Parts: sequence; C-alpha cells; structure tokens
Amino acid sequence: MPISKTLPILSVVAFILLAACSTPYQPAGFKGGYSDTQLSDDQFVVSFRGNGYTSEDKVRNSLLYRCAQLAKEQGYDYFAILGGQMSTSTSTYQTAGTYSGTTQVYGNTAYSQGTYTPGATIPINRHRGEARIKLYKEGSQHSGDSVFSAEKLMKYVGPKIGISG
Repeated sequence: MPISKTLPILSVVAFILLAACSTPYQPAGFKGGYSDTQLSDDQFVVSFRGNGYTSEDKVRNSLLYRCAQLAKEQGYDYFAILGGQMSTSTSTYQTAGTYSGTTQVYGNTAYSQGTYTPGATIPINRHRGEARIKLYKEGSQHSGDSVFSAEKLMKYVGPKIGISG
C-alpha cells in the first residue's frame, strides 16, 4: 500500500489509541485531571476536567475525591462545598468518507461507477466540575454548611474512580 494511503489510516489509529481512555485521576495534563487554587488558609477552588471519554459521574466523583484528598493533605478532617458547578463542552469529530467501485480510463476520459459512503460525525462531550470548598478540623465550628468527612468520602468514592484503599 502506498504511503499516501497509509498515512490517513495511521492518523486515525493514533487518534483512537490516544483518545480511547478516560481521564485517570491525576494532576491536570493532556488527558485532563485535577487542579486547585488556594484562596485562603482554609479555602480552595478545586476543579476536575475530563476528556471526551470520561463520564460526568466520573468527573463528579473525581472532583469530590480531590476535595477530600486536599483536606487531608492540608491537615484537615472535613470539608464543605460552598459553591460549584458542572459544565459540558461539546465538539465533533468527522471521519472520512469511503468510495468503493471501479474506474476505467479511455484516452483522456475516466468513467467511474461505485458507491460513496459519507463519513460519520461523532460528538465529543468533555465534562468539567469545579467546587469552592472550606476545610475544617475535628471539633471546629462550622456555619451550618453540609460538612463531609474527608476520610469517609475517600473510602466511598475512591473505588468508583479506580482508587483502592
């Protein structure tokens, strides 16, 4: 097969191999992941960005896990979500069409007979979650916020995103 015909096939295979995995739980990178910004000693904005193969549930659970993990890393036992949102951006990927048939050339004229099948338009949804959190230590006062135990949440949510223990 000539190189000119194998390049499109190789590029599609490379795209599928690169994109076929959902975002792992990791710091933000090429395939997505978490990031956080410290607002004060006990307040952060935490976000998790998934790729086109990451479900909204996995993004939400990864965001919650990161909130709990961050609380533990900072020496706190609990956290409250003060605000946040989930969002989705949608784009599309267009596959190439195909032609199958025969072509006959007579002098300067070519005659073609066959079938053209158009490519497919594939929607790609990328989910992102963000939360502003406040951290609390054991026994500290909180102002009626719904407070989550970081340790319990990590044990409950961890297995849902592929983290054990």
